[in-house]
Amino acid sequence: MTSKERAALRSQANEIKPVVTVGKDGLTETVFDSLEQAFNTRELVKIKVLIKAAAQSPREICDALCEKCGCEPVQVIGGTVVVWRYNKELHK
Repeated sequence: MTSKERAALRSQANEIKPVVTVGKDGLTETVFDSLEQAFNTRELVKIKVLIKAAAQSPREICDALCEKCGCEPVQVIGGTVVVWRYNKELHK
């Protein structure tokens, strides 16, 4: 992903609400399932990390999510993580 593509996705992410939350239990199967469901209907997903409750940093959570779900990191700011994954069903 180029820096221009990432910048365009960051600007789109400003207007969306978080649809997945990572809490004190960290990255559970429920979080991965929620993220997969979100990717069924959209390409850009915003994730809220409860910093004080989560055992890992938002950057570590982003890296783990991207590795397991095959998505690309867009940005990590504070407790907010934005990831993107191409969905060919949405481009038909």
